[in-house]
Amino acid sequence: ELNPPPAFGTAAQIAQGEATCGRFCSTCHGRDGMGSAMFPDLRYAGAIQSADAFKTIVIDGALTQNGMVSFAKAIKPEDAEAVRAWVVAKAHEAKKASA
Repeated sequence: ELNPPPAFGTAAQIAQGEATCGRFCSTCHGRDGMGSAMFPDLRYAGAIQSADAFKTIVIDGALTQNGMVSFAKAIKPEDAEAVRAWVVAKAHEAKKASA
């Protein structure tokens, strides 16, 4: 079940998140972060609940052993937070569409 945190971020931040996701995340997680047979749907990821949890995975590499590499050399923490804002916005869109 979709259970996103409250939506946040400016339109510019969300647009930045979409662009960053398109460049770095979509290869594995799909164009809209919806995952694939092998990779999780980011809209359902527990880590979107917390900026710290998301950063720990995306920047610090907490899930490297599971195949989720660190993007510390490619993006800044504010880029990761923009991605999280975009994913949360997509989760809200999906939740509203299914209501």
